[in-house]
Amino acid sequence: MPFRISLEQTDQKGTEHRWPLFIRGTIALIMGTIILALTEVEKTAPVLMVYIFGIFCEIGGITAGIEAFVSCGRIKRWWPMALEAILSIFIGSIMLRAPAAVTLALPYFIGFWAIPSGLLQILWAQRFSKTYSNLWFFGLSGFTSFVLGILVLAVTNHGPLTIAWSLGCYGVIFGTSLTSMAAYLKAMADNA
Repeated sequence: MPFRISLEQTDQKGTEHRWPLFIRGTIALIMGTIILALTEVEKTAPVLMVYIFGIFCEIGGITAGIEAFVSCGRIKRWWPMALEAILSIFIGSIMLRAPAAVTLALPYFIGFWAIPSGLLQILWAQRFSKTYSNLWFFGLSGFTSFVLGILVLAVTNHGPLTIAWSLGCYGVIFGTSLTSMAAYLKAMADNA
């Protein structure tokens, strides 16, 4: 059965979710591309990865907070996005304040951010699936975060190059899924 949504519902639910998703997805794509480019510069990659990932966490936390705030009055399960916002801002703050110390434990910071963040995104996607159909790419972004966490924790002893490739590929997949969701919400708003 095709899914239809009224213009009023789209304006209330789709429009305000579209921009935070687009911004977060674009930042993830930029992060992934830069980190993949840094794999050639192996000596500077770990410290730069900390800064880049810290900035990604901060911006991602802010956009997740905006999504939670926008959804607070309308969606019962707005709290996963609020928790993800708090977690991302916390991890990003630590990474940006003490990058040299974080470099030594970078896989653990990424892993302990990505696993709960991915699970919270999957919970959010489950809530969104009750409002919109065909939003599997939002669930994909959560699954991608979860898998990144498991992968990075599993390869902690394989060096910064492996972490860089994992994080770079994650950024590209995660960013593509979020920008696709934002484009889908825009198309729904335009067609309503």
